[in-house]
Amino acid sequence: MQYLSESGRAKVRATAGDCIDDAAIRYPLLRVEQLEASPRSLERPPVARMLRANSPLHIDRVPRAPIYHYHSALDELAPIRPARATMRRFCEHGVVVQRVEPLGGHLTVVATGAPGAMRFLADRFAGEPPVDNCASIPP
Repeated sequence: MQYLSESGRAKVRATAGDCIDDAAIRYPLLRVEQLEASPRSLERPPVARMLRANSPLHIDRVPRAPIYHYHSALDELAPIRPARATMRRFCEHGVVVQRVEPLGGHLTVVATGAPGAMRFLADRFAGEPPVDNCASIPP
């Protein structure tokens, strides 16, 4: 919380009991810059370490199940290029990846991308083959 402005702390408190969809809808198009106590807080060593430890970009294993990857090219928290590189790495190891790049910010896309993710899961449980668009992942 020390890296958040007073407004950022208030927003975190207001959404503490929300599901991610509810939080995203509550503050549509909210940008990190609107929450930070000082510029570039995400680059401060403790925050950067935490983000790196929780990022699939730095895990050397690959999944065995098909992946539905929805990620905005405009995501302010998770840049698209490293995510695309991770999906290409998965593809090189034979993982089927269905990639979708909707418009929006980090939290907005969590909410707007959820219906597609739910369809992806429903299709897998129904025995439908996954869509593989590995060949179309841009650099």
